[in-house]
Amino acid sequence: MPAGACAHAGTGGSELRTFLRTFSNSTHAMHTHQDRALRRDRIVGMLLIILSAISFGAMSTFARYAYADAADLYGILIARFWCAGLALLALACLRKLVWPPLPLIARLAALGGVGYVGMSYCYFSAINYAPVSLVALVLYVYPTIVTLLAALVLHERITPIKLGALLLCSLGTLLTIGPTLHGSAAGVSAIGVGLALAAAVTYAIFIVLSTRITHRIDPVITTVVLCLSAAAMFTLLALARASVGLPPQFPHSASGWIGVAGVTIVSTLVAVIAFFAGLKRLGASQSSMLSTLEPIVTIGLAAWLLAESLSSWQWLGGALTLGGVVWLAGTGKDAEVVLQQHQKLSDAA
Repeated sequence: MPAGACAHAGTGGSELRTFLRTFSNSTHAMHTHQDRALRRDRIVGMLLIILSAISFGAMSTFARYAYADAADLYGILIARFWCAGLALLALACLRKLVWPPLPLIARLAALGGVGYVGMSYCYFSAINYAPVSLVALVLYVYPTIVTLLAALVLHERITPIKLGALLLCSLGTLLTIGPTLHGSAAGVSAIGVGLALAAAVTYAIFIVLSTRITHRIDPVITTVVLCLSAAAMFTLLALARASVGLPPQFPHSASGWIGVAGVTIVSTLVAVIAFFAGLKRLGASQSSMLSTLEPIVTIGLAAWLLAESLSSWQWLGGALTLGGVVWLAGTGKDAEVVLQQHQKLSDAA
């Protein structure tokens, strides 16, 4: 090979090595950038779910302030669902979301007008009869009920791991409820616990029945339909009560309206939007686990602002229940059912 050719070959080999190094470095930099972006996205998703959990967890405390200012559940829920529903409807229009066929909307509205209204009525009634911290823990038995109903209705298999989680939740619920049924206020507290259990059962049935509908609908659209159907139903109920001399009661002062605004803006609009944004980034299982912060927030706020307290046995029961829920959240499809249908209008709505 001539000397010039050798020199040319050497130069070409050097250029090839330089190109390969540059390509490798750029690929590594691109992957590093993608990894950082994914980590940032996950952190943002976690913060959004935590914000949602805090917002939902504050709902019952806001409601208590509205009740203290002479509002009743009809006044609170009519304001909540109309304001939230119309605001989310405006958001859906701005985002130009695709609406499903009218028959599908009608089926979802029927479910919301019965199941969702029933759950909201039971929950907001329960906090009039029992401490909000206790109601929050009892309500959180609903993922356990969803798992059982999913096995019966959706034919999902209960594995030994799921069975263990269910038993843990059941034991936790018994420990949480037990101390409440003794003492001077046992009768009143029992009514509150019964209403909280009714809310959990109603919500679980609503989730399972709506599973085959809502997976085909954008979650924001789903929330709009649920809010507006619940608003319409509570308005009709309030009109019926008003016809016999029992009109809905709204707050009398600014402090009560602040409570209603908190339920509507913080515990519905902020909570729902943050939840769906976080769910998109994290997925259902991890969102489910982080969402167990809700009753913890409720208990903390109730202790701080409402001077409520739980016994040692109730703390243990709550820990076992939430531990069982986290365990269930990691066991597969049930977590998807719970979270994707968790139109978090309503852990406590």
